[in-house]
Amino acid sequence: MISADDAAAEIKRMINDDPTISGASYVLVYARKKGFGPWKKEEIYLNGHINSEMDKKKAEEIAHHSAGGRPVINEIEVKP
Repeated sequence: MISADDAAAEIKRMINDDPTISGASYVLVYARKKGFGPWKKEEIYLNGHINSEMDKKKAEEIAHHSAGGRPVINEIEVKP
């Protein structure tokens, strides 16, 4: 399994490379780690703004596909 930081970088690359997502460059993707040892929880966060609800959904789908089973928290705002 790849690290959460590597997963976040790959998700960002995939979102930027998707020609159907307008405004992808305004999306921030990062990993957040909570807890320690066996209780450590890793989450992938999507933040920033994007042009449409459909683009927001596409970005979230890409993240879920590449997050390695980690939860994805989508905080992207839609600003046309």
